[in-house]
Amino acid sequence: MAKEVIVKRVPKDVGVQARIDDRALTFGPDGTARITLDAGIHMLVYFLVAAPGTEFTIAITAPPEATWSRSHRVPSDGITIGTKKFKVNQ
Repeated sequence: MAKEVIVKRVPKDVGVQARIDDRALTFGPDGTARITLDAGIHMLVYFLVAAPGTEFTIAITAPPEATWSRSHRVPSDGITIGTKKFKVNQ
C-alpha cells in the first residue's frame, strides 16, 4: 500500500535540492514537498549550496514511521549534502 511522504525544509525559501530514490522532490512555497511511495526502504538525498553559516533544517514529517529531522549550518565551503535511509510501512 502506498503512503504519502512529506518532506519539509526550513527556512522555506532555502534552495535545497532533494530526491527520494530516483524521484526529484518539488518544494512548494510553504517549503513542503509531497511524494507517494510504496511500502519498503527508501533513501532521501539532499544537497544545498548557500552562504557559509546559513542554518537550515530538513525533515520527514509523515508518515509517522519515517519521521526524522536534521539541522545543519552550512560550512565554510558553502556546500552541504546528506542522506537518510527510512522505512515506509504498509
